[in-house]
Amino acid sequence: MNPTETDLTTLVRKHFGRGPGRVITPGPRPEFDETITTEDVTPERAMRWLAATWVKYQNGRNFYPTQIDKIIDYAHLMERDMWAYDPAGDPVDITNGTITGGRHRLHAVLLSHTTQTMRIRYRTTKEKI
Repeated sequence: MNPTETDLTTLVRKHFGRGPGRVITPGPRPEFDETITTEDVTPERAMRWLAATWVKYQNGRNFYPTQIDKIIDYAHLMERDMWAYDPAGDPVDITNGTITGGRHRLHAVLLSHTTQTMRIRYRTTKEKI
């Protein structure tokens, strides 16, 4: 009997994982088209992105804010206008409409009720021909 990819993923999570999350399995990685922009992220915009991602991951798998202290620290900096935009910093990643990086920063925007300038990387999976 040959194990399926699901069987392998379950086995890896069981023996090596620290709970729910992504497991990268062998095989070709998808290719993406990318666009990086600098944008003002309002609390409303952050909420739309977070809500769209939450709909995809209703069980919270790999999405829920895992570092509450980090979010609170970020929000306090944002409230005091001490959050500094770094043009070389990590962007918020949105892959095929889903947040794949920067969720703690977006939660902090919501918590602080402020608008922040951030780098945003939009990624869409390239169609295979």
